[in-house]
Amino acid sequence: MRRLFIGCALPESVRTGLTEFQDRLRADCTRQGVRFVVPAKFHVTLAFLGSVDDVSVIDPSARAICEDHAPFRLTTGELGGFPDLTRPRVLWAGIGGEVDSLRDLRSDIVAALPPGLVEETEFQPHITLARISPGSKIVGRAAAKLAESVAGVELGDWTVEEVTLFETLPDNSYAQVSSWPLTAKR
Repeated sequence: MRRLFIGCALPESVRTGLTEFQDRLRADCTRQGVRFVVPAKFHVTLAFLGSVDDVSVIDPSARAICEDHAPFRLTTGELGGFPDLTRPRVLWAGIGGEVDSLRDLRSDIVAALPPGLVEETEFQPHITLARISPGSKIVGRAAAKLAESVAGVELGDWTVEEVTLFETLPDNSYAQVSSWPLTAKR
């Protein structure tokens, strides 16, 4: 069984902007229990697939959907948290730009995959920056203050040109299993 998810990789320029943002968070949120995501793992998750034994059921369906979607622009900026910034367990950078295109792409991919393959979750486009265990009011206050200071600031923008099937490896790093270009014309 392989632990898989479908997502959008980020270009280095966006990773750099997010890393600088993460450094600001690190300065204000340094405490035990805050685990910052390694920049190489930054991505936008479209669907968690969990443990899958037959990857061949994913590729043809996802490839066909991606061929029917055109590339689109996304931005990243605002700071948020799950469940919120009062006592966050996750700190994230929000996604802007052509979010409706991202939502449509995700919806079409999920609908095309075999029933029961996708783990059901509400889709909130974001890029995870840190995980906090347990949730912390102290981190929440620092993050809320930083969120105010960066309101309206864009950390990066890029064109999503492909979707990637990732595998989470035993060491918690990610490996690209497959990718599918968005090839439709606008």
